[in-house]
Amino acid sequence: MNVNDDKRIAAYVAGDNRIFFPALVALKELENHNPERFDKFIVFDGSLAIGYEADLMEKAGIKFLDARDVSSYDLIAKSSAMIDRDWPLEVMLNWAVPEYLGSMGYGHSLKLDYDALPVQTFSELDRLINSRMKVSFRTAAARSVAVVNDRASLGTGWDRIDPERPVRQLNAGVALFDNRAIAEVSEEGFFAEVMAIYDEIMTQAPATKTIEQVALAYVCDRFGSDFVDLPHAMNSFAREWNARLEVSAMEVIHFLGKPKPWQPLEPRLLYRYVTRMKLMPYLRDIWLSAASRVEGFEDFTNQRASTPLERLQLAIWMETERSQHRKKVQERISKHLEF
Repeated sequence: MNVNDDKRIAAYVAGDNRIFFPALVALKELENHNPERFDKFIVFDGSLAIGYEADLMEKAGIKFLDARDVSSYDLIAKSSAMIDRDWPLEVMLNWAVPEYLGSMGYGHSLKLDYDALPVQTFSELDRLINSRMKVSFRTAAARSVAVVNDRASLGTGWDRIDPERPVRQLNAGVALFDNRAIAEVSEEGFFAEVMAIYDEIMTQAPATKTIEQVALAYVCDRFGSDFVDLPHAMNSFAREWNARLEVSAMEVIHFLGKPKPWQPLEPRLLYRYVTRMKLMPYLRDIWLSAASRVEGFEDFTNQRASTPLERLQLAIWMETERSQHRKKVQERISKHLEF
């Protein structure tokens, strides 16, 4: 399929077949809040099973892209195993897809993690698309590979990057690409460069955390000012939200970390919600409510959004526990001051 229209935007979620239902939810909510802006794709290896899934995608107006058709997919199989055992190598598919979509005729692409949930219209999308932006991620302070490792443990065979050079760090949950422009980052292309740097860091500094995102940061840094900060509203971390933040500043909720909203709540986590992640139970309900409207929900999880009464009971319990926690902290401070 070729679209031959630089103004068309492709949106995709990629990984292995386990991401299928959350990906379906993410892309359906993307369409609900940004109607007729995106052609939507779910990407995984079609040999893993595509029957029931194909029917659900067709009903949702989502296309299936077989990872085996992505020309650079074989680079993933040849790569070192990912250091983060929570993620399969297929997560690297996310960075192969934009160039492939460019070859199909799409000028830009939006990448969503399977645990990202669009909840409002993208207010800054047109500005980003019409700017000189070549790639856009939510970014953080610059740091180097050397800074996050014991320098004595670093290898000496660096070729692709300078491990002492700090670059802006990024979160890969949501990204926007100029599909053709990123291919010009090197002779090999964007994805090949990401994989080469990824493998170099794996070899020279294997203790580095989130190597995938560090490798991406070094590649994106080569675009200079055309590497544009993604508005935080388009990648709002669920764990950051508290009562002081504005709902209007939340266009995508990113449920990074664990548990995911479709997983059971463990009692030990409720204390974390009381003390730090105060809105997490309510954000979780937003995902479950959206997912419950998608065919296949009952087969995917037995978790359900709270009823209004259950939500009220939870709020009362959390506030009671929070008050007790504040009292205990104040008592400890008072005892400390006595000395």
